[in-house]
Amino acid sequence: MLGSDEEEAYESDDWVGVRYLGDGEEEEYEEGSMDEECEEDGDDDGGKEGGAEDETVSTLEFDVGSGLEVCKRQRTECDKDARISKLEHENEVLRLENNELKEKVFKEILKVQQGQQAITRSFSALSGFSCGLVPGQPGSSSNSNSSHVLHGLCLKQVFIADGIEYASIKDITAPNIFSSPGSFPHAILVDRKSNERVNEVLMTRKITMRFRLVHKLDGRRATENALVEDGNLPFKMTIRYARNDDLVRACEFDKFSGGSITEPALELFDVQPMVGGDVTFRFQFKVTSTEASPRNSPFVIRVAPYLSGLDSNNHLNVTTPQFLVRTKASMTKAQCMTLLSAQVPTPGLATSPSTS
Repeated sequence: MLGSDEEEAYESDDWVGVRYLGDGEEEEYEEGSMDEECEEDGDDDGGKEGGAEDETVSTLEFDVGSGLEVCKRQRTECDKDARISKLEHENEVLRLENNELKEKVFKEILKVQQGQQAITRSFSALSGFSCGLVPGQPGSSSNSNSSHVLHGLCLKQVFIADGIEYASIKDITAPNIFSSPGSFPHAILVDRKSNERVNEVLMTRKITMRFRLVHKLDGRRATENALVEDGNLPFKMTIRYARNDDLVRACEFDKFSGGSITEPALELFDVQPMVGGDVTFRFQFKVTSTEASPRNSPFVIRVAPYLSGLDSNNHLNVTTPQFLVRTKASMTKAQCMTLLSAQVPTPGLATSPSTS
């Protein structure tokens, strides 16, 4: 039903409507006109709705982009962790391979060393250079290394004259007087009657007695560890008469009622450790050979290991050449030079020193 202020007319097909505008005015409109208006209104509403949809899409696109960035960062971090894990694994594998290689190389080195030792022992034995070390007796303090019995080691004296080392006293030119401190002997002179070499030590000067452990086969240096595992190898020095090998004692000299024939006292330095294959004794005589009985008795010095099991080994016992102790040399340097210039034939004259 329509009110009195509104009227609408309809026809079956093409209808015409009347729209009341108020104040007695009416307006006819045809089919479709209202639809166009509605469409225009709809367009306005649709525009608003479309803008909202655009904003929603933009928001969604931003959210998606942010999510992709996060995923990308996470994927990068995962890749980095994976690479670190891979490197750690490779490092562990290399470490294990390195340890295996070290063990193999070490075993090969041991084999080579054992082979060298076997060759040295065999060759030394065949050449007759066996040391024949005597192992320590049960319960003794000896810790001698019995595996070195056939190594061919021996102790030799090193002669020092004017700061030069000689392997043999025969290598030193005679007649000669040496002024360098610590020389042994202090002079190698020539006896006027026998024309033989005479070794002299002056009681006014110190001497240095040096002994060295070497391989007999080729003269190579050795160390105390070749004989004792802990390297503790002391040697004892004794002073003896050359004629009968008896010990020289202070009580045998008229001017001594006691005390020592050396400075410092013999008991203070007669035992010295071997260090790096060398053992050294430094001292000075307080008596001369002319004071001995019989007069002009020559002396010798003997050095041997001060260790049970090694002390009786002949290859480790050294006796020095005999020498006379005097207050002054029996010849002067001028006389020595005269003899040398005249080329007086003397044993061991003008030979080159050893470089060992």
